Amino acid sequence: MNMMKTIVTDLGGVIYSFDPDFDAEKHSGKFAEVVQWYDTRVLGFTGALEAYRGGKIDRSLDIELLAVTKALQTKNSGAPDELPVYFNQQAIQVLIGNMRSMKVVAIATSRKQTSRLILEKALGPDLSGQIDIYDMSEFGSKKDPEAWEKIFKHLGGVDVIIEDGEKNLEAAYQAALWLDYIPVKSTTMISL
Repeated sequence: MNMMKTIVTDLGGVIYSFDPDFDAEKHSGKFAEVVQWYDTRVLGFTGALEAYRGGKIDRSLDIELLAVTKALQTKNSGAPDELPVYFNQQAIQVLIGNMRSMKVVAIATSRKQTSRLILEKALGPDLSGQIDIYDMSEFGSKKDPEAWEKIFKHLGGVDVIIEDGEKNLEAAYQAALWLDYIPVKSTTMISL
């Protein structure tokens, strides 16, 4: 039986954003802007923006991986094919403190490789390697409690849920309750 408590956290909007002010609408807008750039200029991504707007996100997540990789390699040069990554240093420090006594699980609607790159940049390879990562798109939507439940069943317990989207947070909380977990929930990284 797992005795270490488990904290489940989102990444985008919690420890990083594509907007320097952590504005959720600007974060999403920058994502759509970059998807459009690839859609109109890179062979193989034609139709990606329309698919993204229609809820089919596979190609947009592939674009995100490319654009984040480029931004991290160029230190956010501002090129139109990059998704600049801005870190919430306070949230990162709190996360590091939480890692001393809790297992951390990151659940993001991003490719696992994208999340790993961002975590390595934020925490370094040793600390980031201690975090389990799930790509929610492999399980469903963050707004669907059943998608969260599929992941939570693998964790053996959920003690804290951190998710910046209220609807997503409520869906995750509902899934936890279904599994008889009663977690603390927050829209921001909290110290435990």
